[in-house]
Amino acid sequence: MRLAELQSQMCLALRADTVPADLPLMGGRDPRRRFLIHRRNYETSLIKAMMQKFPATAWLVGAADLMEAARVFVHASPPAEPCISQYGRDFPDFLSGTSLAAKLPYLRDFCELEWHLGRAAIAIDEPPVPISVLARFDPGQLAGLMLRFQSGVRYLHAGRPVDELMQIFLSESAPKSFMLTAEPVWLEIRGARGAFEIARMTADEFAFRNILARGAKVEQAARVAIEANASFDITTAFSNLFAQGLVAGWDRQE
Repeated sequence: MRLAELQSQMCLALRADTVPADLPLMGGRDPRRRFLIHRRNYETSLIKAMMQKFPATAWLVGAADLMEAARVFVHASPPAEPCISQYGRDFPDFLSGTSLAAKLPYLRDFCELEWHLGRAAIAIDEPPVPISVLARFDPGQLAGLMLRFQSGVRYLHAGRPVDELMQIFLSESAPKSFMLTAEPVWLEIRGARGAFEIARMTADEFAFRNILARGAKVEQAARVAIEANASFDITTAFSNLFAQGLVAGWDRQE
């Protein structure tokens, strides 16, 4: 058996509910028992990684409850990618289907905000593209541009002001009372090298930037924003992207 095949079998076995009968275990008096210890350590390390990625969510629901949710999650959805830093992006969706979300209807949005903050904080900004580069294009070509945003820029539309709740966690304050009303917010998260910030946006500006960040052409983003607000100022919104250093590159399709 080749090493790659053995590694693949071991990986599948670590994620399985039982120990496969054809797994080539050997060495010591009870290799099966040693394998089960290895499986428990594997699961424990993933749970620990999840708890480290979502401390604010643990604060919100309680560490014990989140740890149990993380245990179920890592068992049902083990890493599919070799890079552990990407693991956990589906956790907010997973939580939305648990009993915890029944008590906290904003849990998914809050957890997703924390995921974005974590990813934004470890990003590294590239040199921003100056607006002067637009002089290279004819006005008619600008509509076909696809802008590449800084990797630490992310967007979230939440049904409640979860940014306020996150600020309470980050400030380590404990207000006597706090209530999240059913008020939608449109958030831009930006971060790099360990720092981050959260800014609220209008629905039309959010629509414009969010679809651009996902790879849409400028003309498509403008159309979506105007559908949200007929008086949307595309010229100002487009210029602000460069003025705020959000654009790291571009591509153009005919």
